Amino acid sequence: MQAESMSAAVLLYDGCTITEVAEIATRLANWDVTVHFVAPSAGELRDQSGLRMLPDRALGEVDPSSLTVVLVPGGNPDSVRDDPAVVAWLRRADEAGVLVAAICAGVTLVASAGLVAGRRITHNVRAPWAPPELADTVAPLWVGAEVEHDRTIGVVRDGNLISALPNAPVEFAMEILVAIGLYDRRRAELMGAHLKGGYVEQLYLDG
Repeated sequence: MQAESMSAAVLLYDGCTITEVAEIATRLANWDVTVHFVAPSAGELRDQSGLRMLPDRALGEVDPSSLTVVLVPGGNPDSVRDDPAVVAWLRRADEAGVLVAAICAGVTLVASAGLVAGRRITHNVRAPWAPPELADTVAPLWVGAEVEHDRTIGVVRDGNLISALPNAPVEFAMEILVAIGLYDRRRAELMGAHLKGGYVEQLYLDG
């Protein structure tokens, strides 16, 4: 599949952390992948920092089965976690085999949609990242999932589902690019090292 024929959707909501998906959204756009910014309804939203965001389209205007990848940022998804339209939209994407990629608390959204049962995932709504009361509240979301307990593994891919810890936005972006065939594994590793502040000479030699 050519990059120009690919499309992605970033699921926005009040209180999301847009910076967690900014790297991958930018790289996809640079590959001429069509990137839609969608939300449950049209209208202005604010991310966790107070940044004003204006979605391109409402969820009902975008067929999730037509997408290449759905990006789900973290933040505070309480306003949409139990939204039937969001849950149904994510399920349709997953059932169509679309790559669904969630980071930080965004993983709770895909879990609410029933996408994690029977799959290996990672999430940060547990110790040491979350207080016990919060971890206990969301514990039912992980029933049936195989949760990666190694805290050094920031990104987990199981089929068409990618989950990531909040401290791994670069690895998250690179895994998505590998999953949809825009980077090979070596290129992703070199670019990841570069984005985390290293000078990677081979990256420039390869062109």
